[in-house]
Amino acid sequence: MRKTIALTALLFAGLVRADEASDRADIENAIRALNRAPSEAAARQLFAPGAFTEFERLLPSSPWSETSRPYFRPQAIRFVSPDVALVDASGIQYGSLVLMGRTALFVMKKERNAWLVASIRTILI
Repeated sequence: MRKTIALTALLFAGLVRADEASDRADIENAIRALNRAPSEAAARQLFAPGAFTEFERLLPSSPWSETSRPYFRPQAIRFVSPDVALVDASGIQYGSLVLMGRTALFVMKKERNAWLVASIRTILI
């Protein structure tokens, strides 16, 4: 009986780990999509309703601005619950005279099987 319970637990542990790996890939893809969004309106689609973000503040103020949009790269993903994850990311923003590095904390929320940004906090380094 104990062997059966132990084997069943091991089988389900593999399934949980596989699901987490899939969620990690989906989160990384969502952040990549944010980096590649062609417009602010397209980027807004990747945010959860009522999301708090500093993203608008990071965007160039005009189309003729000399700074690029920020580009974020996930460094670590920690799951708080099955549908909430914290993502530590590094960010970079290019300009003609300056190269700005940032660290960012993304709070990602899974809604309708899609990972959306619930919050972004950045620190200029």
